[in-house]
Amino acid sequence: MKKRSDITPQILQTDSLHHDLRTHITAIISLSNLIKKTEHPNQDSHLIDAIHLAADTALAIMDGGVREPSQPCTDGHSLQTCLHDFRTLALGLVHSSNASFSLTLHETIKDLPPIILDPAQLHRVLMLLLDNALAYAGPADITLSAQLHSQSQQLQLTLCDTGTGFGQEDPEKLFMPYHRGSKIVDKSGSGLGLWSARNIITVMGGTITAKRNSPTGACFTIFLPLMPAFTPCEEEKALLSKGTPPSKALSDLSILVVDDNKTNHLILGEMLKAMDIKVHHAINADQAFQVMEHKRPDLIFMDIRMPNIDGWTLARMIRENERWSNIPLIATSSDKAPQKLVLFNAWQQRPIRAADLISHIRNTL
Repeated sequence: MKKRSDITPQILQTDSLHHDLRTHITAIISLSNLIKKTEHPNQDSHLIDAIHLAADTALAIMDGGVREPSQPCTDGHSLQTCLHDFRTLALGLVHSSNASFSLTLHETIKDLPPIILDPAQLHRVLMLLLDNALAYAGPADITLSAQLHSQSQQLQLTLCDTGTGFGQEDPEKLFMPYHRGSKIVDKSGSGLGLWSARNIITVMGGTITAKRNSPTGACFTIFLPLMPAFTPCEEEKALLSKGTPPSKALSDLSILVVDDNKTNHLILGEMLKAMDIKVHHAINADQAFQVMEHKRPDLIFMDIRMPNIDGWTLARMIRENERWSNIPLIATSSDKAPQKLVLFNAWQQRPIRAADLISHIRNTL
């Protein structure tokens, strides 16, 4: 029998990764159950905030911190909105940890010209930093400040806490995967949060560093380049207002969603219904063909990983049938798109945004 010391570091790291993911995913399930049982749903917004934190952290860990950039548009005003939304979320989360949170926006942020930034990725980084502070800083004061750096003309974000800090350890080690400080002996986690945060910031073209706070705690500083937008960036608004090609209005469309997961049906179905689109549902290939027999859909969103007949096989069956071979097919999956789609018109990676749906409708119909 092998001793534990003989087990390869890769196996130990994989076990730790799985443990971290299970922790966050089970938290989501438990928090959801609490919300379902609550007698006062309006008073439990902090539970929903906690779900968002757990889900974001799990996603970041699974992706190594990096997802395909959605490249949404923003300007100084919506950047403020993004930061204020994060403040609202942070205030709910720190309350249960006996910590405090404050946000400071410098005047220079308010005067930013139109810029291109990815608020979703920025939000994920801030959530990872907040999760790190709540896990290791204890009942500390947590602050976030945002300003335009005078010399580099980059966005500068600094998140500090007044916790125990990381002592005399090299700050760069904090960003190493699976590294946890020598002072951390009674905390759960595998040391992937800060590593994920740096991965995301690097993809965004920025940098993130750590230093000791004074007199106690730690500070994390982010620098992000602000790419100028030469025209007002209103892509999402334009997509939502234009809707579909002139040949059909949204209310005239019929879309079939094929997925074996009820939650995915709920999410995608509600998003499409909000656009006044008729939605049909099927949980497997047999049900999909039954729906298509009665009502030919204009478009099909199809999950890739389904039992028995998966998305690839179902797509091939549809393409080989003359009656339905020209129906646009959009693959939906948590996996990244393969290099060649072949059977599909497009690939939609989860989580899905409303603008993604509108874009697929416009491009495929």
